[in-house]
Amino acid sequence: MTSATWASTSSTIDTAARSTSRPSVGTSGQIGLGIVLAVLYLLAIGAQQSQIAIGLIAVSAGVAVVWPAAGLALFALVMPLRETEILVPVRFNAILSSAIALGCIVHLPIYRIRIRAHPGVVLLLGYLGLSALSLAALIVPPSLSGHAPTWAPSALNTLLHLTTGVSLFLSASYLFRLMSPRTIVALALVGTTIAALLALSDSLNVLPFPELTLGLLEKTGRLRASGAFSDPNFFGLYMATAAVFVSGIVAVARWRSKLLLIPLAILLFACVAVSYSRGAYIASAAGVVVLVGLRSKMAAVILVLGGAILALTLYPAFLEARQGASLSSADRYALLLGEDTRAKVAAAGLAMFAAFPVFGVGFGLFQIVSPAYIPGGTTDSTYSHNQFLNVLAEQGVVGAIIVAGIVLILLFTLVRSNGPLRLAAIAMGATFLVGSVFLHSLTIFQSCSLLWLVMAAALAPVGAWSSSVAEA
Repeated sequence: MTSATWASTSSTIDTAARSTSRPSVGTSGQIGLGIVLAVLYLLAIGAQQSQIAIGLIAVSAGVAVVWPAAGLALFALVMPLRETEILVPVRFNAILSSAIALGCIVHLPIYRIRIRAHPGVVLLLGYLGLSALSLAALIVPPSLSGHAPTWAPSALNTLLHLTTGVSLFLSASYLFRLMSPRTIVALALVGTTIAALLALSDSLNVLPFPELTLGLLEKTGRLRASGAFSDPNFFGLYMATAAVFVSGIVAVARWRSKLLLIPLAILLFACVAVSYSRGAYIASAAGVVVLVGLRSKMAAVILVLGGAILALTLYPAFLEARQGASLSSADRYALLLGEDTRAKVAAAGLAMFAAFPVFGVGFGLFQIVSPAYIPGGTTDSTYSHNQFLNVLAEQGVVGAIIVAGIVLILLFTLVRSNGPLRLAAIAMGATFLVGSVFLHSLTIFQSCSLLWLVMAAALAPVGAWSSSVAEA
């Protein structure tokens, strides 16, 4: 986004603020209503009261259509926490995100904001459309498509996760032209703090008020902390992006804000530690290096060298802590087999890309198709553990070019912006990209929800951050 565009959009916001004919957006009443609904929903889920939760979901969706800012405030609080399974295959996150988007569309004639087709948004919608077209192939008779109709639910679920994230980003970008992103970002950090405290409490077996919180946890049966996430690796990635983001805000915040943010950053990095996710460790380290490098390249180089030495020294102890005991020869052999499995899955992904290089095997089908490409065969679903490999195998060169274009445009726009979240957002993006080397991250909404929201806030017009709001 160019400087001229920033200025033009800021002028639009100033004009909207002076207009008395438009309804107020993001008022304290709307935000308060969203917070109340979020608290009630989380209590219902935590207490495992399904009927109450369903009623609150219906009310929340209606509120989001009437007051999308209230829906966004609600969503910011609950995004990283466990969503109810009572509505599967339709998910709560998808319902609320769609309701917020519908509310924005309904209010378009009221707010009268000029909508411009930014190249990044066009590519993002194009990628979503390309992903949706893959589902059409599952409806075609198997004799023509080569795909079994039973694959459709898995692909649709994956598409729901992606659509939820894109919808959140677009809706938040629209609303942040009418209101300050500060409150919504703060609520997202409150939700992140709750998720972090739940995970740490559960890992230490000191969960407070279990009758009201037990339903918020995913019982994975693993020694590694996961909290409200179904997998410690996704938990670790979310906490890594959040920790780097908060660290980026600390770097530019006023001293009064640092007193709150520094303990939060420590808490989030502690969650990364207890996730015992190697990908999350590397991703958070990469984000910190980028954050430091944006201010001092020499300091970043020293940090990389020191971190590499420390990692090599502590890795054996890390493996033992991750397993919960000293490793025997059999344990080490089992770990090697696990790495060999990942290598085979990666090779299968490349083989799928070689077989279908233009459009891939179809969005959301990696784990279903990949067993046929693994030597010796397997009857289990095998996930890629690599978002970039996922894109190549599922959507081919076309998908890879679109995704690369989105990332480059986003980076270019952030670098040229002068918003208060610019540095934090760049470092957070780097964290997510590195973490995506180890996880199929983009299609698990819970793990990337904060990223979608923060990017919308970071790209908000400078005028949305008033002098009384901006931290830097």
